[in-house]
Amino acid sequence: MMNTGVSKMIAGVIVVGVLALGTSLAAAQEADLAQVEAVTTAFDATRAVNSLHMTSQSLTEITNANTGMLTMQSTLDFDLVRAEEDWNAAGTLTTTSSLPFGEFSLSAELILVDRVSYVRFTELPEGIPVELPQGWVTADELTQQAENAGGQAAGGGLANALPIATTGASLLRALNLPLSSETVTAISTLPDDDIDGQVMRVYQLSIDPAAVLESDAAGLLSAPIGAGFGGGNLPEGFTSPDGVQLPTPSADIATPSPEDFQVTLAAYVGADDGFVHRIYLLVNTAGNADGSSPAATITTISDYSNFNTPVEIVAP
Repeated sequence: MMNTGVSKMIAGVIVVGVLALGTSLAAAQEADLAQVEAVTTAFDATRAVNSLHMTSQSLTEITNANTGMLTMQSTLDFDLVRAEEDWNAAGTLTTTSSLPFGEFSLSAELILVDRVSYVRFTELPEGIPVELPQGWVTADELTQQAENAGGQAAGGGLANALPIATTGASLLRALNLPLSSETVTAISTLPDDDIDGQVMRVYQLSIDPAAVLESDAAGLLSAPIGAGFGGGNLPEGFTSPDGVQLPTPSADIATPSPEDFQVTLAAYVGADDGFVHRIYLLVNTAGNADGSSPAATITTISDYSNFNTPVEIVAP
């Protein structure tokens, strides 16, 4: 479970982010091209490193007319090293979903080598209707075993509850946000900040959601429990911690359109090294009154460090 301090920190960022979003969207000024270029140069430089360390905390809050308020907290901690076609990665991920009928926590270790994902669960909630392996297993094997034991719904529900990256690029998708003079709709500079003793130039941006949906960062706009736990579509046979049978899958969730999203971020760029050290990302999604598309707020804080530090990652 995410510790209380991290939870409060993210909740605070949501308040700040909402205020900043309203300010940036109200501004009528055109994006400053020099500022946009400074940020895109920093993102390009960071994506070009040979290795880095990433930590990420996120808080998703979903309001659904059918199921009420649902939340999920997640934490990722990974080393990544550039490989021939993608990134190899090794680290841990944890999610805690708070639902109307209880709380579920899942944790796992994950290793990505040459586009193969290896998973080892370290914490699973009670009531899962499928028996999962105790040791390392590939993501493909995990999906197949879950479907064989509990059907498509069980495998899909677990995938939504603990999104398992199948590429290193998917872990770094915040760095893949489409930034250009055409996609940045507003930009401004905030006061300099400090991270680990390094001076940071801070830029606040709003981005065209349509461009994000067409980019490698599209997954950032998807509430991770929206199609599974968040939408009320639980695996058939899943029970709550007290043994109560939970609802079976409901109707499909409608796909939001670009007009339903608001996307803003704050990028922290090292004054000396020019790398992106932190990204605060806030995504607001409008919902429908009938519950076919839930309203959601996703706040993600990603920190990047140890640039170009030698890292060796091998398959388990």
